This record gives sequence, C-alpha cells and structure tokens, in this order.
Amino acid sequence: MYINGKKMANYFARPGHQKIVKRPLSITKRENEFDVRCTVKGGGLTGQAGAITLGISRALLHYEPSLKV
Repeated sequence: MYINGKKMANYFARPGHQKIVKRPLSITKRENEFDVRCTVKGGGLTGQAGAITLGISRALLHYEPSLKV
C-alpha cells in the first residue's frame, strides 16, 4: 500500500493510523487481493487516514456490491 508515493509504514508511523487505513480490507478479508495507491492532501494524518478508509470502502463496494450490509 502506497500513500503519496511512500510505503504506508513510512507515511503513517503510528500503528493506529495504519490499522485505520487497513480496516476495510481486513473486515472484508481481502488484505492480499488489492494493491492500493492513493494520494491525499491536507487535513492532518488522522483525517487523511479516515479519507483513505472511506475511499477504499467505496472502491470495494463498487467492485463487489454484495459486501454492502
């Protein structure tokens, strides 16, 4: 997973932010099925982690609508 051209572990040093970003993939058990590359700006690291989570969630629903509960 790359964020703004950097590996996620280098961009989000806090494990909590990394966990937030990975959550949609881990909930749907698709951690190893997708390569994620995204770009975010502004809002601070917590806001960026939330925005990435939302983006991944929407992409997963677009890819597989049956995931919607």
